[in-house]
Amino acid sequence: MKNILILNENEELFYFILNITKSLKSNPKIGKYWENLKKNPDISDKLFNMPDFITRNESLSNFIQFYICLRQKQFNKAILYLENQINNNKIDEFYVLMFLYGVGANLELEAYADVDDYYISSLLKTVINIKKSNFKEGYRLLGKVDTINRLYYFKELLYLHTSIELELYQEVENIFNELFLLNKDNNILKLLLAYYKTRNHDYYTAQKILESLPYRENGFDKAMDLLLFVLIETKQFDKAIQILKNSIRNEKDIFTLGKLYHAIGLLNDAMDCYNSVDEYNFEVNKQKGLLYFQLGEISVALEHFKKESEIRFNDIEIQKMIKYLELKQRWKSGIFT
Repeated sequence: MKNILILNENEELFYFILNITKSLKSNPKIGKYWENLKKNPDISDKLFNMPDFITRNESLSNFIQFYICLRQKQFNKAILYLENQINNNKIDEFYVLMFLYGVGANLELEAYADVDDYYISSLLKTVINIKKSNFKEGYRLLGKVDTINRLYYFKELLYLHTSIELELYQEVENIFNELFLLNKDNNILKLLLAYYKTRNHDYYTAQKILESLPYRENGFDKAMDLLLFVLIETKQFDKAIQILKNSIRNEKDIFTLGKLYHAIGLLNDAMDCYNSVDEYNFEVNKQKGLLYFQLGEISVALEHFKKESEIRFNDIEIQKMIKYLELKQRWKSGIFT
């Protein structure tokens, strides 16, 4: 199972920053503007077409402009807004947000983690280390800022993430208990708890948590993927199929749906799904080969496996299957008699 990176631009990080920044917490207009911006990114078709309550806060407006640039794929311009924060000595909560969103957009931001504010710098370097799966280094950095309360909630989320990956289970339980006392309704935290329960094979608890999350909503792709993983692991194929059918997002979902149909024996439905996706992006011919092998059509199965081997020639399992089917074909034709 792939790591769950908690720093996802479409989740609740903005509201987290909003709730710990006193100057913003008392202004509900900002939260409403952000919600509209996420749902309708074209409401700011011009970068400077923002209401006064946004532009009055230089750091916030800088962040909004950064976010819009990311949505418009203007990555170089987005970097300029980040650098503008540095030049104006605005190493604050919004700098943290810009960094996190930049990481989510796969911008090369490692150099921007090295800022004068030691606490924020340690947090940002931890984010980079999590992205590189270097959890020991991230844990070490967080330990050095343990007594500072600024951005405390975010620091504890990072602590939690690294502790899960390092399998420090007692530490994990303690941090979960503390964080849920601070914010029992935080969906990022619930997703991370579900991930932790899944890692420990407590699929029943993980499923209950995931089904309580808005997994069909935009921005909760990880919750959806994790729920599907749990359902497949517990062989609840019918339920997984129903969820996928109701919320197909991309070709990956169609291919997964095909494999689920395949698993419960709906071979025609499986083949329809396999025929709907790009064979270069997914192991379509491998799945077709398995399907035809189940039907006893050895020659057709062998043809698909050979086609798959041309695309993914380093896949040892495909090569083994080709050898097996060639031997089976020779026995069937009586060559060895």
